[in-house]
Amino acid sequence: MQMKTFKTKWKEGITKIDSFFNMLFDYFMKFFRKYYLWIAFAFILAISFFVRYAFFDYLSGDMHNFLLQWFNHLKANGGLKAMGDYPWTNTPGVRAGDYPVSYITLLALLSYLPFEGIVSIKLLSVFFDYVLAIGAVLIIREFNKNSYFSLLAFAILVFFPTSILNSAVWGQCDQLYVALIVWTVLFLIKKKHFLAMIFLGLALATKLQTTFFLPVLIFMWLAKKFKLRYLLVMFLVIFLTFIPSYIAGAPFSMPFNMYRSQIGLYTNANYGAGSLYAFFEFPKLYAGIKRVGVYVAFIAIGVTLLVLFHYKVPATPKNIIYVTALFSLVSPFFLPHMHERYFYMADAFLIIYVLVFKRKYIYAALMSFSSVLTYTHFLTGQYIFKFLDKDCVRLSALINLGLIIALIIDAKSVLEKEPAEELLELETEQSEV
Repeated sequence: MQMKTFKTKWKEGITKIDSFFNMLFDYFMKFFRKYYLWIAFAFILAISFFVRYAFFDYLSGDMHNFLLQWFNHLKANGGLKAMGDYPWTNTPGVRAGDYPVSYITLLALLSYLPFEGIVSIKLLSVFFDYVLAIGAVLIIREFNKNSYFSLLAFAILVFFPTSILNSAVWGQCDQLYVALIVWTVLFLIKKKHFLAMIFLGLALATKLQTTFFLPVLIFMWLAKKFKLRYLLVMFLVIFLTFIPSYIAGAPFSMPFNMYRSQIGLYTNANYGAGSLYAFFEFPKLYAGIKRVGVYVAFIAIGVTLLVLFHYKVPATPKNIIYVTALFSLVSPFFLPHMHERYFYMADAFLIIYVLVFKRKYIYAALMSFSSVLTYTHFLTGQYIFKFLDKDCVRLSALINLGLIIALIIDAKSVLEKEPAEELLELETEQSEV
């Protein structure tokens, strides 16, 4: 038997190694071809989180003066047990609470985690950034199943400026209630109203600004696509969020009083928001302006609903998205006492609107720019355009007004009419009655 030479053995070894790496490469390529969209999704997710994490050390005024004080008090006093005397009006060293109890309950649960307060609070907000983005992508997929488009939509939704500023920099909770509203809309367009009201109840329990969405339900009710009895589910869910505070010993009226106190908490006509009242900075007239402002807001919302009803606009899935985008702007624009953050719902739904209708992407860009104009002053103490100074807020208000007008003009081309077969069924039902 002839012995193999060293050279032959070397070549065989190299061939085996080469075959092994070729096999690994082929396996990797098969895996990549099969899962490359999920790999891209994971990459976007990771990068978006690290971008947010880079700002976790930033301490905003709200974080320092309110959120951290509440969190530290909860952590030092047994978490949920400390909710018995919320809002801690007479507690030394703690600012009196003015947030609904459901958010404070979340802070109490977070206080059990082995993280610093600022990290825990911002992680909660960032988590809901992704809840919002996923819900929005699922809405978009109701109209466009293209996976590449879904991935692009997700990237836009996790990287739009106010998403990062609100959660990772500011540490605020606007993404919580807006994310829950996004899921509410998803279930409404799927005609799963029971689930929709569960999410809306959680949203309203978290933030009173959820009321910006209520005109959408009125629109659907007027269009005979929503039954008011489902609101009982929403109210029940809100009440269930009060239970942890009751178990801790809070008075029965306390959670309800938190909503009432929020309504009368603010006295200025405007708090840095790009609303109508950015043009009316007359402190001596604030009392009158805020009273008139409430009437103006109700008239604006009422007229919008009346026009939709007059033209018999049906509550189709696309129309629900359009109406939600419209009211997400109309409500905070005409209401007094608005803060910069209260246009966050408009930030999210303008993105959803342009991606669903595939038109005028500039709307979403302008909305984000408008919000950034107002956010930067609160977060940094200076306006983004120093030469404009306070006029940055007025510029934001003009952009928001322009977007409202643009959406109204869009109505003729984007609103769907009632399908002929549904009209026939409706007429048949009415004739039978």
